[in-house]
Amino acid sequence: LLVFGDALLELVWDGPTPVALYCLDVPTTYPRADDHGKITAWVQQTDTGQTAEFEPREVIHISLDSARPGVNGVSPLQAVLQSMAAWLYAAATEKEMLRKGLPANVHVDLPAAEDETRWDNRYRARNLGTKNIGAPLISKGGGKVTEMQAGKLADVLQAKKDARDEILSGVGVPPAEAGVIESGNLGGGTGD
Repeated sequence: LLVFGDALLELVWDGPTPVALYCLDVPTTYPRADDHGKITAWVQQTDTGQTAEFEPREVIHISLDSARPGVNGVSPLQAVLQSMAAWLYAAATEKEMLRKGLPANVHVDLPAAEDETRWDNRYRARNLGTKNIGAPLISKGGGKVTEMQAGKLADVLQAKKDARDEILSGVGVPPAEAGVIESGNLGGGTGD
């Protein structure tokens, strides 16, 4: 229910008596309905192409509420999918920034007589190390170095934190349950 917004249980009958319950895979099972929306069967089609068909009495459908009309419910995770993608992107960006040593983003305007390859190699060896290579923007004619933009690691960390908080809030998890304790939280992050 929390992941898909629906739960489907196969009900096995022995004559008039129900004898067993089995979970059906929600993403691969869909309803078949008549023109009036009455479900006439449930069909499960696996990734390998196998198909199973169930009578309506053989499936118990538990659904969360949906803001739109239809058979399927809406899970809490659907509301935070964008926040989850943002957190994953921020985490990958943070890792890359830390891996590269967060070099400054600079524009170097070399004197016309200066060899740009030689300068670039010296810059990389002195400032970035052999494994942490970033590329400055190099031009000729002026003889100056200008920082175009400071490293934005703090912004990436804040975006990651914001996305984490949106995810926890969206699925109703108190911050303390996820190991998030920050000063200033009322209730110490317990959600109280």
